[in-house]
Amino acid sequence: MYDRKHADTFPPWKEMLTPLGAADLVQKIPYKRDGFKELRDAFHHPACGSALINFILGINDLDASVVFNSAVVRGKVMTSDLNKIRMAHTDGESWDCDDSALWCAWAVKSGFNARILNVVWRTGRWPWNVAGHNVCVCRQGDQFVHIGNWGHRGPFDSMDDVVDDILSSVGEKQLVGYHVMSRDQLTAKF
Repeated sequence: MYDRKHADTFPPWKEMLTPLGAADLVQKIPYKRDGFKELRDAFHHPACGSALINFILGINDLDASVVFNSAVVRGKVMTSDLNKIRMAHTDGESWDCDDSALWCAWAVKSGFNARILNVVWRTGRWPWNVAGHNVCVCRQGDQFVHIGNWGHRGPFDSMDDVVDDILSSVGEKQLVGYHVMSRDQLTAKF
């Protein structure tokens, strides 16, 4: 498995963050479409995302272990302003919406019931005539938020409202369908 090289990444970030903290950190990884190596559309193991986050923190002179052991508050990690942390090019690693969604579901504390939502809509454009987007959906009380490479959005009253937000954001109205998955369904064991 390609991502095995990240299996021992420390800190792993698993179940350590609030949805806001995960959204803030995952946005520091630059978007890069899947290529041939990822079969054009594949999830990276969350350990890959943790390795990229740790790499970016290191480039910004932040010790990932110190950040890991501190409370993450929206916009701040200890005394470091996340807005001042610059993205770093991560040569060779793709990182798109499915990777962001899975890493967020991996990193969010279990009390938020994080899940991955895949939404597919009809485009009418060749070659596939469909497109899609993945986000991490979290419960906050009786409402939902979604996080990922689009940031933090919500709250929403229902999963249908989350789907409607995604469709309206991409300017599409023809829903093909959506599917909700747990992080364990998408995470291979090393």
